[in-house]
Amino acid sequence: RVKFNNVNLQTLFDELRKPRSKNMESDKPGEPSFICATYEVESYTGDDLFRRLNELPTNQREKISSLENIKAAIQGLLLQEKLREIARRKGYDTLSIVLDTYAKTREALFLKYKLQEIMEKAQFSDSEVFDFYRTNIGFFSSEKELNIQEMIVADKRLADSLKEAIMADADFGAMAERYSLRKWSAQSKGVMGFAPISKFGQLKETFWSSPIGELIGPITIVNYYGLFKVLGKKQSEPLAIDLVRDRVKQTLKFEKQRTIVRDYLEKLQKKVSVVIDEKSLMSLNVSDLVSQK
Repeated sequence: RVKFNNVNLQTLFDELRKPRSKNMESDKPGEPSFICATYEVESYTGDDLFRRLNELPTNQREKISSLENIKAAIQGLLLQEKLREIARRKGYDTLSIVLDTYAKTREALFLKYKLQEIMEKAQFSDSEVFDFYRTNIGFFSSEKELNIQEMIVADKRLADSLKEAIMADADFGAMAERYSLRKWSAQSKGVMGFAPISKFGQLKETFWSSPIGELIGPITIVNYYGLFKVLGKKQSEPLAIDLVRDRVKQTLKFEKQRTIVRDYLEKLQKKVSVVIDEKSLMSLNVSDLVSQK
């Protein structure tokens, strides 16, 4: 179990929360020798822990926003250190499967962050962005909306009798106000107000295809029964490009990812001069290379 000196830990936390300087060499606490934590027989100074915490990825470092957070981070770092020591003592670090996994993981991480770097640097002209926006206008439009009037009850026979009454010209709103179990809509005579069509789940297509004012139901909803009317519909409309420009750019980058990476590799290839020594190549013995593996 890790033991902490809360007073010294607070000092370390205050130093860690200061803006990082441009010169990383100067990024160390003012009192490097104070003890912040002990684990078994080992002690850890503010300077040591400050350095380790500062080496964390930015997104993880920014999560250290309280003393409890910094304690959890330190415990995690020390646990990792102890596990690595155990692995080294047991010789795990020299096993071929470990070395292969490490190499593959390192390569995968490099490719991941290299791809992010390439994509972040990709630029498009205003005309390219606008053309993509216009070609894919459906992706950058508001959602269709519905205004539904509802009445939810728990008894099928009651739902059927309410339907008969409404079909005989009884007032839907008055009956929803009296019988509907969803109180917030019952207070508005069952009127829910305009909402995006996706809010209506599996019923969205049924509602959208139904004529305005037509009685729908009873529809079984788990252990309840619903009667509905469509009071209004709003069609999808294109959103102004200034409102969605960033989303358009990100979507365009995703769509053009292959092209962006290919162009980057072609430019890189032009910068690299590859010379093949055919004489040396012809002298190679392939069987010798295979046996060396």
